[in-house]
Amino acid sequence: MSKINWLPLYQSRLFFIANFCIVQHDRARAIYKYALEHIPKERAQDLYKNYTIHEKKYGDRTGIEDVIVSKRKFQYEEEVKANPSNYDAWFDYLRLVESEGNADIIRETYERAIANVPPTKVCGFSNEIS
Repeated sequence: MSKINWLPLYQSRLFFIANFCIVQHDRARAIYKYALEHIPKERAQDLYKNYTIHEKKYGDRTGIEDVIVSKRKFQYEEEVKANPSNYDAWFDYLRLVESEGNADIIRETYERAIANVPPTKVCGFSNEIS
């Protein structure tokens, strides 16, 4: 028996529900946020795009900024997953997380970044004489 891929149907229904709830903007926002937390990150690009469009149409400045920041966090997360040695991405990601001010998330992100620092020699000297 073949496995049914429910994700496209799930995404299209969420998109329909969110747009149906335009009058109730807060409900639509909650649906988008819930979906973004539960859909696999590699498949969330279209949902982020739709969420951004929705916030630009119906949201306030804070809502739009929140969407943009969360999209940037998603992009940095993908970058550092793809290449954990991309220290520029880590620094940009850390600055973004620091700007939000959540100490637990800042600490966790720093710990993840530090775990990816390559080991160095304790002493740069060699026993050999050239």
